[in-house]
Amino acid sequence: YGAGPRLVNTSKSAGNGAVLIFFGGSRGLSDWPNMTIQGDEKYGQYFGLGLRTVRLGPEGGTKLVVMSHMCDCGGRQRGGVWVYATSKKFKSGSSLSSNQADMHAKGSFDYEWFGWSAESTPRQPFLIVGSPGFGVVPSGSAVGRVSLIDSKGVTKSFVVGIESKGSFGCSLGFGTLRVESPDDVLAVGSCSSSQNQEQTIPTERHSKEHTKQSSGIGIPQAGKVTLFSVDEWMQFTDEVSVNLLSHETLLGRSELGRFGSSLSWVDIDHDGQDELVVSAPFEKNLRGA
Repeated sequence: YGAGPRLVNTSKSAGNGAVLIFFGGSRGLSDWPNMTIQGDEKYGQYFGLGLRTVRLGPEGGTKLVVMSHMCDCGGRQRGGVWVYATSKKFKSGSSLSSNQADMHAKGSFDYEWFGWSAESTPRQPFLIVGSPGFGVVPSGSAVGRVSLIDSKGVTKSFVVGIESKGSFGCSLGFGTLRVESPDDVLAVGSCSSSQNQEQTIPTERHSKEHTKQSSGIGIPQAGKVTLFSVDEWMQFTDEVSVNLLSHETLLGRSELGRFGSSLSWVDIDHDGQDELVVSAPFEKNLRGA
């Protein structure tokens, strides 16, 4: 395993949740947790439902992101994230709590599920957090949105989904879409999307006319993945609908397939170009793909 800490999370401990860390060494992992991060009573419910290690910017160093999309955080299941600088506080025998995080951010609306997913921007010191339960449409909830958050926990901007119950923001990942384009592309999953299966690729920047709304119900919960440039998003200082950004869309192909539930960028064929890997766990009668 090599030296350094290894992370294992529990979703429930003393009612608040905890993250248990097993340090690695020349003989492998410790057989007992070397340190614990405990959720507190105020904001720590279900502390540790998700974990990520990220680098906030090229010089940012490794950070541990602890997620709890079901944390009440001042309301009902608003969700929260806690960021820890691993180089400073992670020592064998030590113990931390959720209120000792270097940065904390939480959702603003009930059942937003802020912290369902999280990712860091490759070249800037920002954290991107998904809230697939966020709702702004009277006909239904779970439109979803993703938030751009700085190193102090201040939200700089939002990208909001356009489909009721689409769950925009359930998964996140960065990659490079084209060799000739240096822009970092963010892929955002909408695993509950049921939009009509007509792909729309915008051609005119920031124009309301460049995305055509399809008629029809479409394939129920087939899912989709939306890709757009983070550099373009950063030009906005408040909230922007995803259909006002230049974007491309990948569509699920199976009813209830939930394409986009999770995703990852990786250079599978070692040609120097990223490939996007997307899951559809309920496709083909729950066999998954």
